[in-house]
Amino acid sequence: MLDLGPGSLLPKVTECSQRALEAGVLQPIATTEERIADEGVDFLIQVANAPARTNQSHAGSTSTDKVFSTNSELYVADISDTHYCLLNKFNVLKHHLLIVTRHFEHQEELLKLRDFVALCTCLREFESLAFYNAGITAGASQSHKHLQLVPMRLTNSNIDVPMEALFKASNGHGARIRNLPDLPFDHAFSWISETIFDNPKRSGEITYDLYVDLLEVLGLRGNRVDGELRQPSPYNLIMTRRWMMLVPRTQEHFESVAINGLGFAGSLFVRDPANIAQIRKFGPMQVLSGVARPRIT
Repeated sequence: MLDLGPGSLLPKVTECSQRALEAGVLQPIATTEERIADEGVDFLIQVANAPARTNQSHAGSTSTDKVFSTNSELYVADISDTHYCLLNKFNVLKHHLLIVTRHFEHQEELLKLRDFVALCTCLREFESLAFYNAGITAGASQSHKHLQLVPMRLTNSNIDVPMEALFKASNGHGARIRNLPDLPFDHAFSWISETIFDNPKRSGEITYDLYVDLLEVLGLRGNRVDGELRQPSPYNLIMTRRWMMLVPRTQEHFESVAINGLGFAGSLFVRDPANIAQIRKFGPMQVLSGVARPRIT
């Protein structure tokens, strides 16, 4: 049943992407890239060349059954007994993957150990950035639980992820869970040792435990709803093989700019070219602060 062995994911993604493009199923959104430097971060802004189509990664009305189908030409591979991965149909970034639960689980459920084992199985394969939009307010558009994975190098600079420019000053010493001094919004951050990713089960256990600790620090431990452990409020999880960060959310939009987990990695996407003026006016960091919980000093 499982068809994702070590070293096999990227070839499968490449093959599936080419096939889906030729069939017209994969429909990338053409963008123009802009950079806005703000508070020490060289933010990447992807501006749709035309008003972007509604899609599953952002706000959308496509039914979950149609979006998350293993019969779709977007299907890439089974990851585990509980998860499989698909291409994001309307992708902005190349090789954008959705990691989906095989049976329906709600997007507002807290993540489980098996979610992290599936995620770490994929992270082991190639340098990538994972994010989870926990609820509509955090940028989720589908109620069926899905994590997302994009290639690590979001820019052409020597920093893979723009926001990492502010992480470098916080080295691996000191408290396991910390606040980064240069981030103006509430969050919890921790470094991760890359050596753990050789074993997805072990890395899943370690990162799941870390996730639970970050939730605890931020007061986001779950509440029981119909037997499920649901989040008390929305948040974004952002993770690489080097670090994990959780950001509590208060609203989905700043002005008319929608923000999902990638925003807190320093990468923003705007559907309408007119929206770029709003980001320039306020600055990307203030845009992020406007949709996140205020930092307690």
